[in-house]
Amino acid sequence: MAVRIPDGQKAALKKLAVLPDDSFKRLCSALETAKPQMTMAGLARQITKALDPRVAEARDILGLVMSLETARLQRRVDVAGIVADLVEAATSSDVFPEEEAKAGAIENLQTRMSALLSAGDAIELTTRIADVYLSHAKLFRRARILSDIRPVFGVDSIDEPQVGAIVHNLAITTENATGTDADTPYIAMNIHDLRELKQVVERALLKDDVLRRTIASTGMTYVEDDPLEHQQ
Repeated sequence: MAVRIPDGQKAALKKLAVLPDDSFKRLCSALETAKPQMTMAGLARQITKALDPRVAEARDILGLVMSLETARLQRRVDVAGIVADLVEAATSSDVFPEEEAKAGAIENLQTRMSALLSAGDAIELTTRIADVYLSHAKLFRRARILSDIRPVFGVDSIDEPQVGAIVHNLAITTENATGTDADTPYIAMNIHDLRELKQVVERALLKDDVLRRTIASTGMTYVEDDPLEHQQ
């Protein structure tokens, strides 16, 4: 069954077909040495950092490869099978409109996509990890605390505040697989709440350290989220 080629990925198909051989080889080499990441965006950043500026512009090619790998795992087919589906779709589409160039482009596309999908295990493992991670209903994106002084006036006097309180508003931004949630909840906290939150976070950090050592003791490779995911 042929895959559907979104309009936004047709340019990436063309770019892959005509990418200079030396640039394509560097892209394959970067994929072979890449380490799995928590998200596809993190893997793309890791790979493009290892490439020269010209190849780094081919980030959309990586997006195409990762999308195809996701489809391959969902369909439970091998690399040859998913590439054959891609070739069928590209042949019957308007990706390569010029007939005289179409045959060579399709052949190039088939060879290169097979090579990219077989270059190391970073794409497959990242796809599987991302599927587990992104399956949660809400993912933490960022947090900030807005601290305010709240003056309180007496019932019979408004000349000046009688007492003052400090309220800390915790704003948590989350996202799901489709993007950032529009609603950012604000949670009012006092100093005791902040201290409790600090204790909870510190305990989680200690558990994280123990669990990392547990992973290492089993021989598995620890995969950490790209810190840039939380700086955008």
